[in-house]
Amino acid sequence: MPDSANSSTLDRRILIAAIVLALLHAGLALWFASFTPYRSEGLVGRRPAPDIGAPDERAHANYIQGLLKGSGIPVLDLDKMQSDKVYRAEQYENHQPPLYYLAAAGWGKLTGVADVAEQSAGLRLRALNAVFGAATVLAVFFGAWWGFRRPDLAVASALFPALLPMNVALSGAISNDPLLFALMTWAMAVTALALRAGWSLKSALLVGVLTGLAILTKTTGIALLPVLLLAVLIRQAKRPTPIMVAAAVLGVVVFAGPWLVRNQSVYHDPLATNVFNKAFADNPHKESIETLPGGEGLGYWTNWVGWWTARSFIGVFGYMDIFLNESGTPKTESGTDPNTLYRACLAVLAVVALGWVLSLGEPWAKQGGAVTCVNALLVLVVVFLFWRFNNVFFQGQARYLYPAIGPISIGFGSGLLAWGRKRPSIAIGAAATLLLALVIYAGIRVPNEFGRRSPSVSTGNDLPRGGVQ
Repeated sequence: MPDSANSSTLDRRILIAAIVLALLHAGLALWFASFTPYRSEGLVGRRPAPDIGAPDERAHANYIQGLLKGSGIPVLDLDKMQSDKVYRAEQYENHQPPLYYLAAAGWGKLTGVADVAEQSAGLRLRALNAVFGAATVLAVFFGAWWGFRRPDLAVASALFPALLPMNVALSGAISNDPLLFALMTWAMAVTALALRAGWSLKSALLVGVLTGLAILTKTTGIALLPVLLLAVLIRQAKRPTPIMVAAAVLGVVVFAGPWLVRNQSVYHDPLATNVFNKAFADNPHKESIETLPGGEGLGYWTNWVGWWTARSFIGVFGYMDIFLNESGTPKTESGTDPNTLYRACLAVLAVVALGWVLSLGEPWAKQGGAVTCVNALLVLVVVFLFWRFNNVFFQGQARYLYPAIGPISIGFGSGLLAWGRKRPSIAIGAAATLLLALVIYAGIRVPNEFGRRSPSVSTGNDLPRGGVQ
């Protein structure tokens, strides 16, 4: 890999490296998909559950089943959510925007899936997200390259979405998250290109379409709207003309508008927030967690939301009950700390993040200052939405921060290059080795943990309360 800081052209070897990372991510995702239980009952914590595999996957698959049967876009029935245990456990994703599910239903037909309850359907449906995950890796690569014109930064940044165990696991599950990540990251990549090279009608329309599709995938896509506004107003090479701005708005309205209007008609709220809050009133709330040990005062944000989120940024699997240690508890019976691996990984990421701060003074970073600003804004908006959600419901899961995986990864990539200024190839190689070792370790450990949670357990009517946004 070239050690030169800047290059006006993208070396073919660098592009091949990006493609290899994308394919590696897809392969790892399929590996995780192959050993993650699909619609398999067992234990989550000490409670019997109808599914122990990927978070909310059973309900996501049920949404797809309705489309395969020709039932159309579902409506979340608030009365049934509150009175029908089976409906509550099986259909709680019915409020979600439809784009991913339509794509998955089409993919299911293409791969011969007729009944999502069949075990053979699991891997086939999961494979689609391996493709979306690979698309996210490429989006991060091009976002870094277009934004900062450093091929080594592009590769360094792409390492994180490609090899972080949690992101790999998400790309190996049935979920609308990977498509959301891909669309939002590509929207940011095209925005970076426009900020550095100048807006065109094509780039403006493309960003608008990607934003509209992201909102049509998951409500979190609205986080792109303030970012696009800043991208119009910030100082840059060539500001978009009013016609270009109109094209971007048109792209958003055409794809997201009908869904928001439909929600207003059905739920009397374009984002369906009101029905969501009522439907999931029985989920863990901030107030209930604050009564638990360590939840008092700031403890809720540090010991619960913060610590759970930090570990799941690296990787917490199943229904947030499989850790890269024995149990996720502070101490084992022998007195050792099973979270040492998490602490070590987080310490390394903290050092890399400090490197990003140091990199801001570099000439190449200053030249991409506008890109840094819009990237930072997306991170702030996503963090705000995460805080707002956890201020009501307890959901300390880093996947709610992954819609900003592009800017976060570019920040980490910049940090690597800051610490490896003289020999960036060594820094990138070391990071790739450590991340690959970590994801392989996770892939070896997690199947055994699933096995421990898969006894013959009768769930009867005692279905767990699932459901997250």
